Amino acid sequence: MINTSSIKDLKSIKQLLKQNNLPFEDVGVSEIRFLTIKRDQEIIACGGLEFFEEIALLRSVSVREGYKNEGLGSKLTQMLMDEAERMGAKTVYLLTTTALEYFKRKGFVVVTREEAPVEIQTSVEFSKLCPDSAALMRKKI
Repeated sequence: MINTSSIKDLKSIKQLLKQNNLPFEDVGVSEIRFLTIKRDQEIIACGGLEFFEEIALLRSVSVREGYKNEGLGSKLTQMLMDEAERMGAKTVYLLTTTALEYFKRKGFVVVTREEAPVEIQTSVEFSKLCPDSAALMRKKI
């Protein structure tokens, strides 16, 4: 079952992101809305969204080792896209160093970092946490 995270989930979310080599330093500081999948009260997958009016930044879709290849990432990504649309986003951006082909299959296209709106460029993930080598991707919804 996919749930909206609560404050008490932040430590587990940070641990999962760290285990998957994803940025976690601003979790609990930046306004990121996380969705989680739990089994036996343990978070086994998570993903987040940061909202900037009609733009959303998809953050840190991550699945715990031992639960990969069960479709959880795809399910979570779809729920996050649905949530972005529900919240009024018209375009979703993401940064990735490892999942380019995965997100291409989900309908995202690579764009140059210069094409990013100022809201994305000034986000902590874009400006501080992700390396310049990370691909910027966009999907209109």
